[in-house]
Amino acid sequence: MMKKVISLMLSASSVAMAGWAGNDYYYGVNAEDDKAVTTSGKSGEVTLNPAYDGSQDTIDRLTVTEGVTLVNVTSKQGREVDLTIEELVVDASTVLSVDAGKKLALNVVQGTVSELRTGDGAELTFKGAVQVGTYTHSSSTITMNFGTNGSLTTSSNVNFGQSLTQASFTAGVTQDQMDILATGGSVTRTLLTGTSNWGIWNLFDRGTKSLVVEGLEDYEFVGMMKDASSLQAGQYALVYSDTNGTDTVSMVVVGQELVPEPATATLSMLALAGLLARRRR
Repeated sequence: MMKKVISLMLSASSVAMAGWAGNDYYYGVNAEDDKAVTTSGKSGEVTLNPAYDGSQDTIDRLTVTEGVTLVNVTSKQGREVDLTIEELVVDASTVLSVDAGKKLALNVVQGTVSELRTGDGAELTFKGAVQVGTYTHSSSTITMNFGTNGSLTTSSNVNFGQSLTQASFTAGVTQDQMDILATGGSVTRTLLTGTSNWGIWNLFDRGTKSLVVEGLEDYEFVGMMKDASSLQAGQYALVYSDTNGTDTVSMVVVGQELVPEPATATLSMLALAGLLARRRR
């Protein structure tokens, strides 16, 4: 009986935590509550927190209203955070921050995110073409997953910070791109863009870089470079374009032509030729 009472108390506590509690929003209790979330009536800093530990949660549409200056993806209870925001709508200039070790996936961003900030070990997934004012990373490690369609573009600079030790990137290729690679062609895709004179800071010359291209397990990653002309068949790289204007980081893959397997008829002819050769002996 005591266990049942405790269970009911915990359940009631969790349900009560769903939705807004002051400037803190708790998601993941009821999917219907997380379909359309608005910060209406809030101001200053708001936080997005998981109501439960260990679950991957989605907010379908988050509307950030005027007066909210910072949206922080965090957990006030120290829980794991793996949040997807399918559509982020910003009515006024707002900072979006992802705390250390937390995971955030973004699909569509409408309006002005003046700055996207990440703490140490944060993981970002870009499911679509995301544009913000600036991107700033404040510590040593960062992970970015661009899937098959994602990218990050800033109207100012991309700054990975002077403390960067490891930048880990993941991307995918579409079936059309796989077909190009299978004929020995190459695929180039822009992942990061800094569109002002500030460009992209503290990436090329700081820390180690890794790139995993999903679906290309037999290909070799050869690092980050400024010239892709040395890439050989079956290799890929992160290519950094450093100019006085727009800077970019692109994924460049050089395909390796597949040798078609012999047709059944060809195999039969080869077997017959071998049999005739043995008879002649």
